[in-house]
Amino acid sequence: MTDIEPLIIRTSDRGQFKRCRQLWDFTSIMRGNYQYAPGVEPLDFGTAVHKGLEVYYDPTTWDGPSEVKEQMCLAAFRGSMNLWRERIRATGMWEQMSETFTEHWVLGEGMLEHYFLWAPHEDRNYRPVRVEAEFEVGIPVDMHAELPRGFSAKCKFGDEFATLHYWEVPVVYQGRIDLIFQDLRDGTLWIYDHKTAAQFGQTEHLELDQQCGSYVWACKKILGLDVSGVIYGELRKKAPKDPDILQSGLPSRNKSQSTTPEMYRAYLQEKGIPEEPYQDFLQSLAADGQQYFRRIEVHRSDAEMAALEANIVNESIDMIDNPRIYPNPSRWNCNGCKFRTPCLMVQEGNDAAWYLDNSNMYEKRTKGDVPVDIVQG
Repeated sequence: MTDIEPLIIRTSDRGQFKRCRQLWDFTSIMRGNYQYAPGVEPLDFGTAVHKGLEVYYDPTTWDGPSEVKEQMCLAAFRGSMNLWRERIRATGMWEQMSETFTEHWVLGEGMLEHYFLWAPHEDRNYRPVRVEAEFEVGIPVDMHAELPRGFSAKCKFGDEFATLHYWEVPVVYQGRIDLIFQDLRDGTLWIYDHKTAAQFGQTEHLELDQQCGSYVWACKKILGLDVSGVIYGELRKKAPKDPDILQSGLPSRNKSQSTTPEMYRAYLQEKGIPEEPYQDFLQSLAADGQQYFRRIEVHRSDAEMAALEANIVNESIDMIDNPRIYPNPSRWNCNGCKFRTPCLMVQEGNDAAWYLDNSNMYEKRTKGDVPVDIVQG
């Protein structure tokens, strides 16, 4: 069995296994390895935004002209969106999805163009060290220890299931880190995670975030980096507009309008309007106006890393120790799930495998095409 490739576990595996085992069985690269062919709107849009920001924060071009970085960022975003469009058309879904796709194209460009105004001030104390860093860490289980329940792995290779003893097969944890930042004020390193969200919600859950927590763990384990924690960079899925204009030709001072201090200042400069009379309003707009981007800094301690490692080990054992498969229906799990039809077919005793292979709505991932670990709001 020495020629067998490692079993790969990703953050998406862990999340879906705990959310719904039937969904995990369809999508995990250890199991069915299917993906929804037309794409999933929040994930594919989020991927395109990530692709743009990957170029924007490339360490090799960080000191170059900002205009060049911005144009390259937009080009990367458009390239990713074009790939999504090709997938939609290949499945015959373009007529149903074209309007939504176009809206997201315009939205993404608007979000990024405003990000170019907002980010320079926020980035002044940071420098990108690595971008889109792939990692692979061996799951740290003692290969010679006696594992619980007569442990063995029953996993899918190609189209066949094979039962294997754990110690004969390497099991690895894989992921992709958006960005590693260095704080220029004290030299500390931080994982930076881009997240797009419809609305900004509470942040308490971030202290227990398993996805980025595992990235800190991986950096310490495999890269040898002393990472302090995670900076969550949230981008609201809404593009601001220029300030509202009064009949007098001057910009409105209404704080509820969909604009930002950066865009307001840019408008004043463009029209040659003195900024001084608007200073109080600009401060108020920054404090109480609509928010489009925010950053949340979360430290992760060594004790937390030890607990998280134990979670990864225990979840991995559960995933590959011939797990029982069953759905976990709920309003939150089922609404919008792209595998709802084959899931119903399984429950009704119909041939879901035939539907997955012949409906034109699902496809097997190819090598290198891994599940997306982006979490969308």
